[in-house]
Amino acid sequence: MHDTGLAGALGDLSGFRQRFFDCLTSRADALFELADAALCANGPVASLAELSLEPEHRRGHGGLYDALNSGGIDIGRFRNVVARQSIPRCHDGRIVLAIDISHWLRRPCHDNRVSRGWTKIGSLTATQEGSICD
Repeated sequence: MHDTGLAGALGDLSGFRQRFFDCLTSRADALFELADAALCANGPVASLAELSLEPEHRRGHGGLYDALNSGGIDIGRFRNVVARQSIPRCHDGRIVLAIDISHWLRRPCHDNRVSRGWTKIGSLTATQEGSICD
């Protein structure tokens, strides 16, 4: 497998960002900044007004609401952009998956134990190991 290194990864990210921008049908600049702000925020965002204060969102909170009310995205095109992304793999060829296990969006009936942590588990084959949150 060819390792593209940091330059290749940045090129892939830049290409994805451009293809994502191309999926935005109206108010594209404002929606793109909103997506950047949501992805770069330091943790969960409690309100849209708070999100508009992130450095990546260079417009006022009025622009944020205008983008959400009047902006658009071509869902079919975006689905294709996401589906065409390469699958990240370890040096030995295993697929790398990232899973958001944050507890802040879980239903109140779920147990949010303080003792949550990572646990090694065996995988489907005897030669691989995985991990899950317990």
